[in-house]
Amino acid sequence: MSRASRVAVLNCPLWTHLTPSYTVALLGAQARARGFDVVFPELEVKFFHAVTAAEQERWEPINTTYWDRREQTEEFYDKYAESFFVPQLEALLAAGVDTFALSVNNRALSFTRRLARTLKGLSPSAHLIVGGPTAFAAPERLWEIEEVDAVCLGEGDLCFPDYLTHLREEGAPAEFPGFTVRRPDGSLAHGGPPEPPRQLGELPFPDYSGYDLSLYGEPHTLATSISRGCIQRCTYCAESPHFGRFRYRGGENLFSEIDHHFRTTGLPRINLLLNDSVINGNVEALESFADHLLAARLPVTFNGMAVARDSLTRELLDKLKRAGCNSLSFGIESGSQQVLQLMNKRLQTPESAGRVLCDAREAGIETTVFIIVGFPGETEREFYETVGFLRRNFDHIDRLMVNKLLLLPGSKLSENPAAFGLDPEAAGDQFRTSDGSSTAEIRRLRQEMLYLLFQEKMALLQPLGGEGANPVARLNDEKAQLLEQSRRFQQDIISLKQKCHLLLGMLAEPGSGGAGAGRAAA
Repeated sequence: MSRASRVAVLNCPLWTHLTPSYTVALLGAQARARGFDVVFPELEVKFFHAVTAAEQERWEPINTTYWDRREQTEEFYDKYAESFFVPQLEALLAAGVDTFALSVNNRALSFTRRLARTLKGLSPSAHLIVGGPTAFAAPERLWEIEEVDAVCLGEGDLCFPDYLTHLREEGAPAEFPGFTVRRPDGSLAHGGPPEPPRQLGELPFPDYSGYDLSLYGEPHTLATSISRGCIQRCTYCAESPHFGRFRYRGGENLFSEIDHHFRTTGLPRINLLLNDSVINGNVEALESFADHLLAARLPVTFNGMAVARDSLTRELLDKLKRAGCNSLSFGIESGSQQVLQLMNKRLQTPESAGRVLCDAREAGIETTVFIIVGFPGETEREFYETVGFLRRNFDHIDRLMVNKLLLLPGSKLSENPAAFGLDPEAAGDQFRTSDGSSTAEIRRLRQEMLYLLFQEKMALLQPLGGEGANPVARLNDEKAQLLEQSRRFQQDIISLKQKCHLLLGMLAEPGSGGAGAGRAAA
């Protein structure tokens, strides 16, 4: 039977309740450009408003690990299955939707499994397509959901509308390029990776016209991107392997998209969340975008992730600020050049990072710094070099995010752990290095020490102001909660504070560096 007369594009929790899904808006636009009738159910944000205030806290950044535990998240879904999810799906089916496309990340897996079962229970003939980050990194986790009819194995810009066209004109395919298809006998046909779009400027703009933006925590914030992939090849990251070659579109094209969103959404102002791995992968394209914004004088602000590289000059940062850039986030990750080399962060040094942070703050751009603790090769000496880097640059850092190292599927670190000295017997977040320099306990302690050090130096962080603030950088209030939570997890907070004060004392000596601090600690 042919399908795809009407298509629902959606995602399950956990993504975000703050802004509409960029991926969903983009895929919906691709399908609409091919003539399909597309609806956006906005399931997650509606569910967020349907749960209790206490349950809403599960969307807070400090609580996202809640969604990693399958049993409790499935219980969460089951609690609202009859009162929320069944009526939502019944309404879509009654409105003629026969094809459902879900973008899935690992923290949405539990809800996706349950939703798939509910959908097929209501309508066995409904066609279910899934894709997204999980399909990039671990597609087998989606194949194992028996109700799924097809898995898109990568960037779906081109193959997704092609698949829908085949579905509408000829019915479900026995196999299809870019997809793993479940045949009627239950066997799987793997069509190989999809062809990625080469010219991003030729793609339709993400379509937010079908969204009820008033439902979202940041109703004036829309997400998009100027590039895909990354100019760096960091060994801990999975984005570069997944997206392959770095690609970008011109600044004029991005500016045209902004004009499109003003016309189609009716928003009086827009805060643009650039969803790139790095927004300055092509400096010329970024500067061109800023030039167009300055010439048009539109009520636009924007923010995103950037590399603290030499080409991000003070002059360019001043221009970005005048054009509406209100915050930038930097994956500094370490203040040790040795660790940066092990991470294969080729475009950044501690010196360039310090200079960019200083220039950004002097230009009036708020800064968020991301640090990773526990990378293989980070001994006490390298850790204290990171402490020293932060201490030297505290005046230029508005927000600090310290992440314990994760082994992301698809990353070089995950694919070849022995090359990085990881113990082959350890798995998950309990991994350890063979020499014992990085264990779960060491990573936890280093994370908490950096947060406490930051609190000691910065006192209480001031909340971000403005309704259009960057949702990625909305971390000031959450930071205080995170610090409070880390204290609750401490068995002996007094002991940890003493260690932190000892660290501050060691760093108080003029000219003391990571090596000296490491020797003193030893």
